Amino acid sequence: RGMQVINTVFGGSLYQDINVQYADKKPMCHSQNEERSVTTQTASVVTDSLLYSIVNCNTLPINSIHHQAVKRIADGFRAVAFADDGICEAIESLYYPILGVQWHPEHLSEADAAGEHFDNPHRKIFGWLVDEAKIFSRAKRIHHSSYVIDSHCDTPMFFHYPQVNIVENDKLWVDPADFGEKDEPPLLYEIKVDARKMRQGRVDAVFMVAYIPQSTPADETYGKADRLLNTIITQAKGSGNRISIATSYAELCNNKRNGIPTVFLGIENGCALAGNLDNIDYFYRLGVRYITLCHNGDNLLCDSAMQSLDTHNGLSEFGRQVVLKMNAVGMMVDVSHVGEKSFWDTVALSTKPIIASHSCCKALRNHPRNLTDEQIRAIARSGGVVQICLYKHFLADTDVATVADAVRHIKHVVELVGVDYVGIGSDFDGGGEIAGATSENQLINITKALIKEGFD
Repeated sequence: RGMQVINTVFGGSLYQDINVQYADKKPMCHSQNEERSVTTQTASVVTDSLLYSIVNCNTLPINSIHHQAVKRIADGFRAVAFADDGICEAIESLYYPILGVQWHPEHLSEADAAGEHFDNPHRKIFGWLVDEAKIFSRAKRIHHSSYVIDSHCDTPMFFHYPQVNIVENDKLWVDPADFGEKDEPPLLYEIKVDARKMRQGRVDAVFMVAYIPQSTPADETYGKADRLLNTIITQAKGSGNRISIATSYAELCNNKRNGIPTVFLGIENGCALAGNLDNIDYFYRLGVRYITLCHNGDNLLCDSAMQSLDTHNGLSEFGRQVVLKMNAVGMMVDVSHVGEKSFWDTVALSTKPIIASHSCCKALRNHPRNLTDEQIRAIARSGGVVQICLYKHFLADTDVATVADAVRHIKHVVELVGVDYVGIGSDFDGGGEIAGATSENQLINITKALIKEGFD
């Protein structure tokens, strides 16, 4: 019943009794009297499926011992094998390594008369499962021996819901109007980043940012950032060491040794400085380790990649002072969201490495928020990194972006400048979410996909 359970758990439905509910289709006998090692039916396999790539045949002799069957296929799955009467005999996930078959391959996996089993298609299904387990095991070892950091998440955006915290969350009802989405009904939402999900995904650290919308009144930007950052700090201090704030590499190392997920602090949108350079010192002492110079729309620092009016023709004079001050105190300059002229002004001015905390490659997806190849090379020359964003509109011009799309962008950066200059800035809880990696506990799926591409 494994396939039926998979389909039901993910929201599909079943025929409770084939002979009753499928009677008008004149069903075959799906409860054979023969031994389970005897094949009594044939399944037709869809040729562009994962199952076909495993068994390497489009018709497969099977046994049949069931009176229920999959009816409506769960979202995110597809039917990939059928009996002669149309009953679904196999389903697979579109985005995860999940495969369910209705027959019992464990009884059809014996070696042939010569003692060989390499060409037994049923045995190959178990071989695929073992290979997937080996890849997952390898991914876990990589995460254990490395420092795995997600450089951008927007979880504090949800702090106006009092139950939201950085340790562990239940699903909650949210009003899209709270985030500027009008005429949308409330939705049941699951916070994508917290300590529990970080442990599940074997992620050592995340940069949680205080995001300040460009529409925030100028006299409220500093206070809003301060409140959000202090909420993160207060929650971490009250977590009983279930999560910890860090301000340095040494503190990250110590947290990892002790099995404690780490939060670094950031600010998204330099308007949080409220035009005062001294606020850089304050935020640095508070623990902030990068500021994204702007968001969507020009601010006092620079022109944006989105909704720009070319207010400053790049960095403003105040923006130049900000970059130099950030260099002086040891705070990273983040150029995600900045316009191209602002970008090149920053590159020319900064004496320290610059980062793009959550951006993608314009060569693969022509979006104004994405970076050109020359920009990527410039970041690498500075000693900085390009952190690939898991926002579907930056990754692909399709309705659904997947882990494969994220891997394409990662590989593009690697091919341009090398593996040392690329990472992941998920943008979880700020719009980031792709099929196959929808939250922090699934970030390891990107590692698995990279292993399959030859990274090790």
